Amino acid sequence: MPTPPTRVASYITDSTAPTNTKPKTISGIPMQNGDLLVVDAVTYDNAGTNVFTTAPTGGSGLTWTSSGVVAVSGLESRAAWSAPVGSDQTASITLTHTATHPWLFTLTVWRAHGGVGAFLATHNGVTGGTPSVALSGVQENSAIHYSNGDWNVTTGARTYLSSGVGTANEVFYVLDGTIQIQYNMAVYPDVGAAGNKTVGQSAPTGQRWAAIGIEVLGGAGGPPPAPVEGPHHSNAMARMRIF
Repeated sequence: MPTPPTRVASYITDSTAPTNTKPKTISGIPMQNGDLLVVDAVTYDNAGTNVFTTAPTGGSGLTWTSSGVVAVSGLESRAAWSAPVGSDQTASITLTHTATHPWLFTLTVWRAHGGVGAFLATHNGVTGGTPSVALSGVQENSAIHYSNGDWNVTTGARTYLSSGVGTANEVFYVLDGTIQIQYNMAVYPDVGAAGNKTVGQSAPTGQRWAAIGIEVLGGAGGPPPAPVEGPHHSNAMARMRIF
């Protein structure tokens, strides 16, 4: 039986008032051979053009694979990538985009995992609603990385779906109505039994949402390692969250 993967740390470039600085870098990230990195980005609508055309850069021996893109006029533009880590290192990861709007990205380090399973980037067009991501064939004891961008910058407490997936842990929440960015990221640490899984939110309602779900497969078994803290720095707005 696999054991749930361990989320070691999550980092964000702009925890308040995202800027339009390009590129942006998260620096001093400690990682170990066998870890998995997940990068997740959001910017304000750019008329339906994919502005995240270049994968993250930095680190040693990292090969990035796309985990989904949303590029629809009238929605937040979204993109995500993952990369396995092949050696112990302390790295700086850089990302940019082709637009001029304020934006941000997050980076999460996973350990004791089995790689990336199902993933999906999806949206509800420009009608109001609540975000959800349906992933097919999720494996036993996987974790799910979930994030959402709301073009309507809807205020209110976030209530995460939990049926069949367990309780979500919210990691980041950024809302800036002035520049029309609302971004929230949460992790479902253990979805339990294998099957088709739906993650997302039941509140707040009325969102024009663009959401991403990424399955992080469980490890081969055995006790998970303890989380590791290390030096961290991005641009002037950088923040880290460790749980």
